[in-house]
Amino acid sequence: ENSVPTWKLRLMSFIFDPQPGATLKAGAQTLSGVAFNDGAARLETLLVSFDRGQSWRQAALQSPASPYAWYPWAIQAELKPGTHQVWCRAIDALGWSQPLDGTIDWNPNGYQWNGVHKIEVTVR
Repeated sequence: ENSVPTWKLRLMSFIFDPQPGATLKAGAQTLSGVAFNDGAARLETLLVSFDRGQSWRQAALQSPASPYAWYPWAIQAELKPGTHQVWCRAIDALGWSQPLDGTIDWNPNGYQWNGVHKIEVTVR
């Protein structure tokens, strides 16, 4: 009773590299991941934040041959020593984007969750 059918996939993005909790060397780093949706609209933008959503940088987003495939993305960043929370957020051609607060569309199995993906890394 607290869920709806999940026929369509919501807009999603994930950080694959580095992994959550990773320890990185200070300096230039390449971060990468994927974004996807149900194929109803082309993904146009992948944004990455290194300051908990205060500012966003556009990553390079590759368009796949199929509208139902993953869109790989990558971004270069100059990371200074400290603990960093990295966020990623996809936006499609219709202007839909992932919500900053992923609890808005919570459901028991998590199928409707599509909040901004967040990881924390340590830079030494």
